[in-house]
Amino acid sequence: MPSVAELAPRANFQENVGNDGIPDWFRHAHDGLLMDRYNSELFLSGLERAGTGGDEGDLLIMAHRGQLERYQSRWSRLEFASSDDIPFNPGDSYDIVEGVIVWRVLKEVGTVRFLQIGASTRGIPRVEWKMQCPEIFLGFKIDPTSNIFVTLTPQNNWSSATITLRTMTDGLPHPKAHQHIIEYDLSATFASSEWCDELHINGSRLGVVFRPADPEDNRFFVVVWNWTTGEMVLRLENERRKAIKFLDEYKILVWEDDDNFLDIYDTSRAPEAGWALSNRALRLGLPDAIYFDVRMHSGSNHGSKPAHLEGVVPFFAADSAKIMIINTITDSDLTKEALGTSIVVFIEDILRTFQMMPFGSVMHWEDWGEMTTAFDFRCLPSQTEDERQCFVAGSRFISPPLGCDLPGFRRLEVYDFNPHYIEFAQATGQQSLPIMGDGGLKYTKSQIIVPWREDKTTIAHHLVHLTEDHVIIEDANYPGGSGICSRALSV
Repeated sequence: MPSVAELAPRANFQENVGNDGIPDWFRHAHDGLLMDRYNSELFLSGLERAGTGGDEGDLLIMAHRGQLERYQSRWSRLEFASSDDIPFNPGDSYDIVEGVIVWRVLKEVGTVRFLQIGASTRGIPRVEWKMQCPEIFLGFKIDPTSNIFVTLTPQNNWSSATITLRTMTDGLPHPKAHQHIIEYDLSATFASSEWCDELHINGSRLGVVFRPADPEDNRFFVVVWNWTTGEMVLRLENERRKAIKFLDEYKILVWEDDDNFLDIYDTSRAPEAGWALSNRALRLGLPDAIYFDVRMHSGSNHGSKPAHLEGVVPFFAADSAKIMIINTITDSDLTKEALGTSIVVFIEDILRTFQMMPFGSVMHWEDWGEMTTAFDFRCLPSQTEDERQCFVAGSRFISPPLGCDLPGFRRLEVYDFNPHYIEFAQATGQQSLPIMGDGGLKYTKSQIIVPWREDKTTIAHHLVHLTEDHVIIEDANYPGGSGICSRALSV
């Protein structure tokens, strides 16, 4: 069974590298800047730092420098060292977080499989394992950073829910949880009607969204716990709230349907305050429109590494470069298409605004919209939730599959809003891609053409995921089998 260290082999790095063994002429001529920049980039890329000293140290530095250069070059050119097919069966459900996939095997009752996808450039091994879960759970979520696997199970004819907190590695009750089972009574909310769920984890916070299974029922309930203590820290029961997203461990962004506002709630406040609807910390207005859907996507807030400005900071590394995509969808009866806009904003800008504004403030779109950039899109209303699932990692997001002139291939576009890279590239003239954006945020855009298996009986929508080491696509039928698969392209 894999250990937590095996799940996150990039977690333990040497924090300091000495100068022993570096020639005096090198140190004096360059004042340590090249070595400092090398060590910074090596650390930021999640590659173990090489020790120095003697011939052996020089060889380690050369080997790791080559490893670092290959990693950065492959990402900059979207060149992948390997492709891995991950088979699923029709009906299997899964979650992907930080290069780890968990899926419930429909054909094997009670079986949950895990896979840490390998990545040769950073030396991350492929590790696969499984566990047995006795309960028939409805939803599940993982967080590799906390080694937590959460399941949610309906109880008592759907009148209550049981949340179970296990470790990912061995399925035992999570040692950091004060109580590894959380019970929540829904009898006053749903009576005996069925419901569906959506789970979110960030640090010590576990958020669950409950929705009726009936699509005509617009009720929406959000409950957030501190899963380490079992304490409820936020509860929102209002049919006008349709979507949520964690900004950090304590702050949650919630879409307010009626007035088209994004509301920020702070779960670090006392529960009595957090439960009061009038106790919103900040309201951010959206552009004037009639929306029928808003989806918010961001990458993991874990695994942050120091942001050094002496070089190109990788897209996943700097907190100040992490983005959120807010997909606003507008209905159009004339074209029978959904007209929408993907709004890109730095999470740090939202949090900074939260810190600056008095509690309970309201900011209309014209007051904060200049901090964003936007892209328009069209799609069928029935496709909005899946087709616009732009997956985000750090400062990047990757588009859904686009058409291509080559049969059997699809085009993916990768957008990078990393301001540290853009500033560095502009200052040195070393950018390999044109810098785009008129007003709002600057970005670079690159594209990749990938093999794409297609069949009339395949899944309805193709989703694309992005991690520090992979582009993962749902890629139709598994070769030689009846199931579907995901294809992981690894740098």
